[in-house]
Amino acid sequence: MKYSNGVTCWNGPARSLTVTFQCGVEHKAIEVKEPIRCDYRMIFETPAACSETIANEPLHHKHVEF
Repeated sequence: MKYSNGVTCWNGPARSLTVTFQCGVEHKAIEVKEPIRCDYRMIFETPAACSETIANEPLHHKHVEF
């Protein structure tokens, strides 16, 4: 996902953000970097990025109650 034309940095370009989604159990930001001034990169985990096979698997495969 790409966001562009954000607020202009002081003496620089408009801010932008590129979000890369990866499969995860929770919705959460894993990493945010600024490799180039005012150009941000984010890795975001979400169940929405998982395949249907993974999404239908139980969270606790071999859970045993005592």
